[in-house]
Amino acid sequence: MVAAALAQLLGGSAPSAPASELVRRVNAEGELGIAQLTIEKLKLEQVLAKGSLHDLQLDVREAQAEWAGGKVRAKINANFLPRPVYEIAAEVERVNLAQLPGTGRIAERLGGVASGTLRVKTEGVGRDDLLAKLAGRGEFHLNKVEFRGWDVNASVADGAAHAGVSRWATGEGSLRLRDSSILLEDFRLDGGQQLTLVNGTLSFGRNADLAIETTNARKSKDHKAVYSGTGHVLKISGPLDGPKVSVEEAGVRQPAD
Repeated sequence: MVAAALAQLLGGSAPSAPASELVRRVNAEGELGIAQLTIEKLKLEQVLAKGSLHDLQLDVREAQAEWAGGKVRAKINANFLPRPVYEIAAEVERVNLAQLPGTGRIAERLGGVASGTLRVKTEGVGRDDLLAKLAGRGEFHLNKVEFRGWDVNASVADGAAHAGVSRWATGEGSLRLRDSSILLEDFRLDGGQQLTLVNGTLSFGRNADLAIETTNARKSKDHKAVYSGTGHVLKISGPLDGPKVSVEEAGVRQPAD
């Protein structure tokens, strides 16, 4: 495809040289602006990127765009030989949780905004290869989080599902990307009197394996957080559009460091 495109630009027929050899001959540096850019479910607007391409190495020193109702800034480095390797460091600011790709029908129930950082690395050629090799880590802070249709804290406390609305003023936590999944690690949602802790995985195939607990937090004399749990853990498993929900007895949670 690259070879054919270059051939058309040069006014000739497609050359016999492989695409990698043609790209190797390209030396470019400058600024690129794109009004709308769609990559599968990722939709970006007002994209502006500054970078260079030399000797099969792409270096995007600065890129910014509007995404999911917020903003994203990123640095991208790619080396195309001997096997394409991509590294991305991104910062997101006030993106709308309901507009994130892959949320499906859950988006109708979600509210809130997220800001944070994400560093990822992958390698290979083609969508499946790139997703399978995707690895990275992110740190995020949430504000005004809302989940409509289900009172999570009441459900965990009673060990039975309660209809309603769940609201948290803030939230924070880290996630990892590996094995075609997103791993949530003690993601904390602060509702004031209670903390809601979320752990588990969300697969790129939109299957969930999550555990949700609620705890009452207080400070001990040495200013360490001490947690008092409700005794129940809410388990969510299966497809996100129709997950299985069950309640189990909670294990003992140790005091946080």
